[in-house]
Amino acid sequence: MTAEFDINKHTVTLASNGNGSVEGDGDFDYDSEITIKAIPDYGYTFDEWNDGNTEAERVIIVKENVTYTASFKKTVSIEDATKEEPHVFAKGRTIYIIAPNANSIIVYDKIGKIRGTNVASVTVPYAGVYFVKIDSKTYKLTVY
Repeated sequence: MTAEFDINKHTVTLASNGNGSVEGDGDFDYDSEITIKAIPDYGYTFDEWNDGNTEAERVIIVKENVTYTASFKKTVSIEDATKEEPHVFAKGRTIYIIAPNANSIIVYDKIGKIRGTNVASVTVPYAGVYFVKIDSKTYKLTVY
């Protein structure tokens, strides 16, 4: 009499909280050593896996079905920390622009008519869609 045993297969599922990707998931034999990897998107760094491990690339031994989720966080450089991001908002029919480091500010409506340049606020004549261009970046805003 001969006994035959199937090697148990287990699923390793990998997920990301966004801002990065993961590699190494699949179905594996019990007791397999596999490498899982978390790859951050540009501007982000790997933070940790859901089990608290902080190695972006690590070896695990497959014992059961398991899910690992990689968390990523935004990278902040010294340059970023001193740079103030522009803030654009509307209150009523007035558009406010907070951009202390801006070289150029242009407010225009959806047909391209300029409603203000290099201003901290501008009152627009009607509700609708407006655009605020601060240097090379354009913000879309709806005024009600």
